[in-house]
Amino acid sequence: MENIPGGSTALNPGCSICGRKDETLRYISYPYVFSIIIRTYRRYFSGLWCSRHRWGNQLKASLITVIVGWLGIPFGFLFTPVALFQLARGGLQDKEKNSGLLASIGDEKMAAGDYSGAYKCYEESLRLKDNDIVQGKLARIYSLPVDGRSVAGASKGIIGFIFLPLVFYLLASLVGFLDRTIAYGLSGVDTGGNIFVDILTWVPLVLLMFLILLVLVSAIRKVIQVSRCSQNILASVFAFVASILNIFGVASGESFGIFVSHSFHGLEFSSPLDFLVSLGAVLTRGWNYFFQNLISDKSTYAVIMIVLLFLIAVLFLAVTVPVVMDEAEFQKKRNRLQEGTYSNEIGDRFSIPLLGGLVALIALIGLGYSLFPQKGTLDSLESYHAIYTGDNHLKNGEYTEALADYTKASQLRPNTAIPYERLGVVYYNTNNIQKSIQAYQKAIFIKPTYEDAHIELGWVYLNSNDIPGAKSQFNQVLQMDSGNEEANAGSGWANLYLGYFDDSVSDFDKALSRNPQRTDAYLGKGVALMYKNDLTGAEQAIRKAIELKPDEASNYIYLSDIFLFRNNGKDAIDPLQKALEIDPKNYDALQNLGKALTYSGRVDEAIDSYKKAILLQPENPSAMIGIGFAYMQKGDYPSALDYFQKALKLQPDSGEYHADLALLNYSLGNSAQSDAELKLASSSNLTTANPNYYLAATLARVNRFADAEKYFLEAIRLSQTVYLPGL
Repeated sequence: MENIPGGSTALNPGCSICGRKDETLRYISYPYVFSIIIRTYRRYFSGLWCSRHRWGNQLKASLITVIVGWLGIPFGFLFTPVALFQLARGGLQDKEKNSGLLASIGDEKMAAGDYSGAYKCYEESLRLKDNDIVQGKLARIYSLPVDGRSVAGASKGIIGFIFLPLVFYLLASLVGFLDRTIAYGLSGVDTGGNIFVDILTWVPLVLLMFLILLVLVSAIRKVIQVSRCSQNILASVFAFVASILNIFGVASGESFGIFVSHSFHGLEFSSPLDFLVSLGAVLTRGWNYFFQNLISDKSTYAVIMIVLLFLIAVLFLAVTVPVVMDEAEFQKKRNRLQEGTYSNEIGDRFSIPLLGGLVALIALIGLGYSLFPQKGTLDSLESYHAIYTGDNHLKNGEYTEALADYTKASQLRPNTAIPYERLGVVYYNTNNIQKSIQAYQKAIFIKPTYEDAHIELGWVYLNSNDIPGAKSQFNQVLQMDSGNEEANAGSGWANLYLGYFDDSVSDFDKALSRNPQRTDAYLGKGVALMYKNDLTGAEQAIRKAIELKPDEASNYIYLSDIFLFRNNGKDAIDPLQKALEIDPKNYDALQNLGKALTYSGRVDEAIDSYKKAILLQPENPSAMIGIGFAYMQKGDYPSALDYFQKALKLQPDSGEYHADLALLNYSLGNSAQSDAELKLASSSNLTTANPNYYLAATLARVNRFADAEKYFLEAIRLSQTVYLPGL
């Protein structure tokens, strides 16, 4: 036995805090561990305390150990489990010393005529250590009517056998639900790979389950006492079932947390009864699906959760089984001392009913599991499980598997929005844009208030150049939640492409008020300010994005856009070279560098940069137009014409490319051909400001000022800005 520090040696002292002197008094030490990175410390809370103050110190030691015991390498990982095991077993005590103390207090109470208090002290003394003298004193007291036990009290023990494990199953389910809720709350937090921060994210689960273990140990000991169970096997099976149900409860609670999350994000029910039946399926069978998902999942989270639940199960069994076996042995000893009294009869009489109670418990568990097996009642559980599995596949980029899971979920519950929203994500990531749009539209049809579906569809429209469609989706979200960060950012980009620059800046500012670290909002705001001719503000916004993400090549490309906007090719070169250091095969950086070099008079270098871009994306006409202008500046008109025609072949309906070809023909003196190209340009899509502005600029360059004014005015009408460069 370890040497226990502290404690008084005075005759029959009381609790060192409150002075209480009864059967709960113990000299005891509670070990605790705390760590600071590479240093780990082991300490004790020690003293002579009653049950109330023992519990307080045990809890304090447990909190310290669970929260900061692990945070030391390597000894924190070694000492913490040992301390937790000792704490779960009730701390460290000198049983012989405490047995003598309790026997002495029992003598005091006998002398004072407190027979009830005396026999409780003698029982606790005997529970700690065999002593013939104490046994004799107990035998004499048992012959007196002071025990207070009754058949009714023992029957309560049978009820405890049946319902106590179920109560703890529900408590563990609550822990699982809380852990899942915390996990969702931390899902957007970047720990930066810090192992200590990662460990702390698991602390709530470990702490709550450890507290449940402390309460469970006390509860099952009480049930064994009240039921007078003296059968080791029966008591051990009871402890085993109660412990394992806690692990299943955590898993069901995790499933319930996922179920609740999906319920708030599109998982709808046909009726209140449908919801209740689905809820019952999750609570009784959710553990099965949670374990299946963990086993099939390849993530670090799944591995840690499996290992952690296994260790928790081992700890529960290692603590509870010895406790109930010790208590059952004491009940045997107690029954022998009570030979010939009603207590002994109770111990014999309730052996079979206790076994029946345990069988009833197992039958209740089986009934709960089989209560919701029919087709239809488990659809919600199967559906959410398919969604959950699909989410893991989607996160790992396994689109084929994710598609199969989400399709299964949509078939199980065709009136639920979530599977269709997820299908939209998968189809978009596999470049099936039309099916993606249809899936999002189906999700929105089922649940018009599904904000995520509206936002994701808005981005699909935006990236597909359906700007009005994108703005409509973002606006619908903003009508429901005017402060929605994602919708404001999306609306900012939509307004930017539509030429509504004031609205665009306002939208980006709203998004940034919610998330000041959002780089794409700074980039969009910078572009909008650029078109408002606030070039200083534009540069500040873009440089803020670079400050937040200095290793993002696109940020430097946006900065170059500001310089190129004011025809400052020289200052644009440095950020573009930085972008190419980060990503040497960045098409946009090569194209912009070609433009910057052209503006700087370094035409041959510009042509070389454009050619590199064309090699990367031979089907993208943008660099072909750029190299055409470079050749025009060089005076090589045949090469310029060749690249303009290649660009038009790729996008024959582009009004801008027809305008470029018109300008080239005008430079060559081909007025008729120039006019023909301008006619084609004017018949193209002119529903937004930019095409009108571009056509007007070209008309001005070929000296058709009256026509240019017409299209400039149309560009102004379609745009909220009062500034268009060159007007």
